[in-house]
Amino acid sequence: MKLILASPTYGGPDPLHQRHLRSAIMHAARHGHTWIGDASPDREPFAHARNHVVKSVLEAQDETPEEYEGAAILWSDSDMVWSVHGITQLASRAELEKWDFMCGIYFQGGADNYPLIAHFNGKAFQWVIKFPEKCIIPIDGCGFGCVLTTLKMLRALDQPCFEYKDFSEDFTFCLNAKKKGYQLYCDTDVMCGHIKEPRIVTYEDFKKSHPEFLKGEANVTIRSDSAA
Repeated sequence: MKLILASPTYGGPDPLHQRHLRSAIMHAARHGHTWIGDASPDREPFAHARNHVVKSVLEAQDETPEEYEGAAILWSDSDMVWSVHGITQLASRAELEKWDFMCGIYFQGGADNYPLIAHFNGKAFQWVIKFPEKCIIPIDGCGFGCVLTTLKMLRALDQPCFEYKDFSEDFTFCLNAKKKGYQLYCDTDVMCGHIKEPRIVTYEDFKKSHPEFLKGEANVTIRSDSAA
């Protein structure tokens, strides 16, 4: 698969993020995925930065369509800590299945450490608390920290595709994609650490915060309209 990196920066680049991202990029390149560009915006507001990426990449595709045929954007927020195989897994699965949207999982900070993947009940998002490990699952929304979207999908959506409406720009994007008929998938084997000073939030933090969920006593909570 042809990949374009989009890694928005919200402050100074974190060395830990950069180190792990480079390792994941190199792993993907060694496993048959071709990096054809870096469209990362620099210190722009969330929605504006993401729309800037989409606009510039689609314009580049218009100029040289053969170069961008079958390409996808790999969205990696600047507070993600990738496993070395994470990007390779998302891109390989999306390419094999011809899926237009694949994401991994990362977790909120604070006391709850909820996973940033969700289902939509018609009015609000509900966190997917109970999920099988090392599986592909359908979702309705997610944070955009570790996501792959094809250019084909982005071109089919109404622009600008990232907007703050009832929800944050990433979850609004997901709702709009679903309305256009796209299925969103999550690979639960791709887990990124989430840099939330002074620590990195991981799956282990989530499990420690919610033993009741893992025992099956509850499984969701309502997502607010605030950004992740």
